[in-house]
Amino acid sequence: MREWYCVLISSYFTAGRRGETSRILETGIRRDRVQERMFSELFLHLSLLLGFPTMLEGLTTLRAVATKPTATSVKTESVVLVMKRGKDVLKRIYGSALNQLLANLGSLHDDVPEMIVRDVYGRIISRRGLSLREREIVNVTVLSIQQLDQQLYSHIRGALALHVSKKSLRTVISLAARIAHADPGISLNLLSSLAESRKSIR
Repeated sequence: MREWYCVLISSYFTAGRRGETSRILETGIRRDRVQERMFSELFLHLSLLLGFPTMLEGLTTLRAVATKPTATSVKTESVVLVMKRGKDVLKRIYGSALNQLLANLGSLHDDVPEMIVRDVYGRIISRRGLSLREREIVNVTVLSIQQLDQQLYSHIRGALALHVSKKSLRTVISLAARIAHADPGISLNLLSSLAESRKSIR
């Protein structure tokens, strides 16, 4: 159930359909007893994909339907610890391809690998409240709507590595496209080609 709320909220919010987002949040909290923290973490995660203004709008939407303010915790951690945690998470998702991934990011800009490890994976994706599997499903949802194919390829690969099935990802991409009135063709083709290449490697 949590994963489908992640897909629905991410799809409607990415598509700018704020009224539907609010109604789904209310249904999740009041009918299905989904923890508010899961939704707050979802909007924090969406800052990586949609930006901080959108994240703040999402948290404001959540606050309007939440039964109580979401608890917050602030703690100071060393950069070394944050970097280690970020690399650990990346290693879990990308395995032996991690060094090549970081090299590719470094070819875009010298500072990008450290930013990705420290800020994206060490500070946000490693947070509690959403599982890595749920986070990759959110990434696939939003990136397929945005049709950012290079990034989508990477996160489909990540989702498959976390044992999200090809069938589930096909459903996620198709549902997201329907909600956002987008064409899922390229994203589905990308999924099929990547899933087939993983089969041939095995």
